Amino acid sequence: MRENIVDPKNSRDLMIATVGSFVFFIGIAGNILVVVAVWRKKSLHSTTNFLLVNLATSDITSLVFSPLLMIPKYVSFTNQGSLADFLCMFVFSYHVILTASIVSILTLTVLSVERYHAVVKPMNIGMRLREGTVKYAIVSVWVVGILLTLPMYINSYYKESSEDCRHTSYWTRAVSRTYQVFLILFVVVIAFAITGFSYFHIVREMYFKKNQQNLASNSAAERLRNQRKRRVVKLSLTVTLVFAVFLLPFAVLITMKYFNERAYRSYYKIAAILFFSEAGINPFLYAFQSAIFRHAFKHILKCSCRASNM
Repeated sequence: MRENIVDPKNSRDLMIATVGSFVFFIGIAGNILVVVAVWRKKSLHSTTNFLLVNLATSDITSLVFSPLLMIPKYVSFTNQGSLADFLCMFVFSYHVILTASIVSILTLTVLSVERYHAVVKPMNIGMRLREGTVKYAIVSVWVVGILLTLPMYINSYYKESSEDCRHTSYWTRAVSRTYQVFLILFVVVIAFAITGFSYFHIVREMYFKKNQQNLASNSAAERLRNQRKRRVVKLSLTVTLVFAVFLLPFAVLITMKYFNERAYRSYYKIAAILFFSEAGINPFLYAFQSAIFRHAFKHILKCSCRASNM
């Protein structure tokens, strides 16, 4: 009698695909809701929320391009020439996802610096972002993200013999290792060092130093402003911490790639799903911590339900 044996690898792949599909739909829907809410509601028009919209946009970009990585496994692009190379540069590789991930990290860094100047250095008005100038910061973040990942795009092509995307001969293992170490140092270590510095001083200013010195003399209006600042700081800090927690396993695994290839291959998919799961969590964080976001979400969903019933 033949026994039915379940392949653990297939079971794990099925679980990853199921979780990935759930994250994809929740993340896309939730982040689109964030973008629409800020776009429609003037009460949500602020530098912080515009930066959160940029974070949502980068999350949507990552989620949209993630399933496209699977296409070359099922579809051949042999004899397609330049079209196949173009698709490898922008669609069938993780380049756009990497660009969007870097944009997310840099956006959180800009957000922390913006909050630092608003809370710790409020008199230094020239360093503050405004609704009219935050767009330049957002564009700059995308330009930097594209420039940092440009070598990946340039050195990609479609290899017909193996029917997959590869890097050119210039992109050796040594070059790849140097490049990834540079990205981790510049984008992860330095960016989060700046973010950590900013929030350390923000928390000290708002919860310790300022409270001890001015609590008794604050007027009702001043206390209300401080409460609003605290809510904004709490939201932005929570989003940053969640992002860091979900990014850490993936960043460590990428670093381990050249030291333990077996561990990298075994846990890559799990770490990647964990990292992309963060994109689906942010909208819930906004709804949980911000009453304005919560009301905006409810209003949009109610309007959508009415429109669908007409």
